Amino acid sequence: LEEEVAPLRDRGLKVDVVAVTGYPSTEITAYAEQHGIDLIVMATHGLTGFERLSLGSVTERTVSSATCPILTFRNKSLESVSDSEPKSNTEHVQEV
Repeated sequence: LEEEVAPLRDRGLKVDVVAVTGYPSTEITAYAEQHGIDLIVMATHGLTGFERLSLGSVTERTVSSATCPILTFRNKSLESVSDSEPKSNTEHVQEV
């Protein structure tokens, strides 16, 4: 994770890497409240229908329980190649 956040730090952003155990949405909101976090940013898988119901949504539960704003975005790199149509017949280009 430290390698992943290095480019953000290079741009002058303050980024902390924290690992905790527990129920994800509960731990995220508790950490944000305890540390005075003013914005939570979360990627979503973009699941819909039965997949979303069966797998649940950490983002959705966090949005409903957090006391600060949450910025969500659909991370296309989390989608499997089989979930989307190829952009050409010869090569699949995956947008991020």
